Amino acid sequence: MAELAARIPGAVLVGSGEHEVSGLVHPAQVESPEQISLLMSEGALKLIGRGKIRCAVVGSDLHASHGELLGTIDAYLYVDRPRYALGAVSRVFPRQRRPEPGVHPTAVIEEGAEVSLSAVIGPLCVIRAGASIGEGSWLSDSVTVGQGSIVGEDCTFQSGVRVADGVRIGDRCILNQNAVVGSDGFSFVTPERGSVEAARSGARETGEHKNHRIERIESLGGVILGDDVEIGSNSCIDRAALGNTVVGSGTKIDNLCQIAHNVELGENCFFASHNGIAGSTKIGDRVVFGGQAGCADHLTIGDDAIIMARGGVTTDLEAGKVYAGFPAQSAQRAMKNYALIDRLGEMRRDIRQLKKAQEESQEEVQE
Repeated sequence: MAELAARIPGAVLVGSGEHEVSGLVHPAQVESPEQISLLMSEGALKLIGRGKIRCAVVGSDLHASHGELLGTIDAYLYVDRPRYALGAVSRVFPRQRRPEPGVHPTAVIEEGAEVSLSAVIGPLCVIRAGASIGEGSWLSDSVTVGQGSIVGEDCTFQSGVRVADGVRIGDRCILNQNAVVGSDGFSFVTPERGSVEAARSGARETGEHKNHRIERIESLGGVILGDDVEIGSNSCIDRAALGNTVVGSGTKIDNLCQIAHNVELGENCFFASHNGIAGSTKIGDRVVFGGQAGCADHLTIGDDAIIMARGGVTTDLEAGKVYAGFPAQSAQRAMKNYALIDRLGEMRRDIRQLKKAQEESQEEVQE
């Protein structure tokens, strides 16, 4: 426990520093004294009475209020932010153990590619010519890294990841199963003014503006991922038409997200599942997108903005505010509108009654 306490910033050890810890489990699943769990509520503390929990991580508030009960187990750590400590403990006991450095016999390393001797290249991986894999990086299996792409140090790419040509990835990045970085952007044009252009200009009817032929615009740019970026399973980040699509350091993108061509994402942003960010949008630092939220193209979103789940951004958004609804607006205003929607039936009845009373009053005046 003493060694574990040293790895968690601000943790204070109570009890035996010699107590051994072998793994992290849910409090209700503890089966041996060496398994540690996170106790975050008084309800979880009741599990101590079963006698199987012998070490734990708790919040400072529970330490202060239930220190006597916690003193009955062999050792515990108390911290100000238990969930933050959970992250540190989980990294001590990872689900997957990194294999020994080396290249699997079934992997293909093309001539001109550079792979660090400390990297792990798993089965059926393909590293194309001119690509570079940094120290300590781990490509699990069936991973492709395209020509000239650069992968930094201590990255982890899970099964089926596809990194296209000319992509730059920073250090300690994690790409989960079947993520794609550097796919072609959705860039097309029509020889004459098309239906989309007509709609954007405010035309009520597209008339003759029809997409009789659609021509491709080649994606000649690249993608840059900063350090400590994480990309969820089956998420796609398109390369730029020209220049680069950019994901800032520390940004986390969930599963099934789409980041379009020439988008610029700031640092330490959160993007929940099913987000879609349309082309050439610029998003500031520490921005949060809730699940199924989306954003139209060529917009700017300021630092620290929060877009709640299923929000639809159609205009530029100011920094530091919370938005909701479609089209996205102040969350406070959106909630008021939703409350009014719930009252529409009642308001309709009231209006009918007022109209009827007015008609009856007019009839009396006429008589």
